[in-house]
Amino acid sequence: MRSLICAVILAAAFLLTGCYSKICDLRGPLDVCQIHHEYMREALISNRHLAMPSQEYLIARVQFFPHSYPFALPDQCDKTEVYICDDCVKAERAWRLAHPEQK
Repeated sequence: MRSLICAVILAAAFLLTGCYSKICDLRGPLDVCQIHHEYMREALISNRHLAMPSQEYLIARVQFFPHSYPFALPDQCDKTEVYICDDCVKAERAWRLAHPEQK
């Protein structure tokens, strides 16, 4: 009987508190890529906590593919809304193929 009451209390507590995940909006004011002059699509990205990439990659990202999938998101966010430029994703893929030693 006690285990049944505990299970009911736990279920009620879970239902009342729910499952909360923090979603941050990092889309910015413009929905057009400043490099490729194309409209970007919205994407909801899970925070992956990836390692910091090389300096060469960071410089190339700013110049050639700033709106590819992000490598760093705020720690307090479980998911983040961003704009993704498909041409930036292609440019990043091409850069990584041309620079396999860079991470």
